[in-house]
Amino acid sequence: MSFAILVWLVDLVSKQWALRNLADGHPVRIIGDFLTLRLTANPGAAFSMGTDHTWVFTILATAVIGFILVTSARVTSPIWLLGLGGLAGGAAGNLTDRLVQPPSLGLGRVIDFIATPNFPVFNLADTAIVCSVALMFIASTLSIPLSAPKVAKHKPTGAGS
Repeated sequence: MSFAILVWLVDLVSKQWALRNLADGHPVRIIGDFLTLRLTANPGAAFSMGTDHTWVFTILATAVIGFILVTSARVTSPIWLLGLGGLAGGAAGNLTDRLVQPPSLGLGRVIDFIATPNFPVFNLADTAIVCSVALMFIASTLSIPLSAPKVAKHKPTGAGS
């Protein structure tokens, strides 16, 4: 789960940077109108859905992280571990916001700051979640197992058997 921790830390640092450097409300254009940094606080989920049910997303993120922690103990596939780690790290990043950002514990708004045309503003946790789900979809489509099959151990036979 070290990848999950890395994703969570990168997301946390990037959001702290955004809070310090974008709080004046002026967007920062990175690549013309294609990529802009603009600070927003989202009480809902993707596309600002469910803004009146922030607590539901807090519970769901906690459940997802718990499920991944339990499940990943049995996973040996590097692809699946990467996908699960990215998903857990991204969920933990947004959960951290829900726990520590205003207005209150469990109801906090998620810090978003990456803007592209015709798409909602998002953050690095969201990026990790989407990329991880895509990776796990590809692994599933290619029938890559979560774990390598266990090989039966054979006892060596003696010369006179």
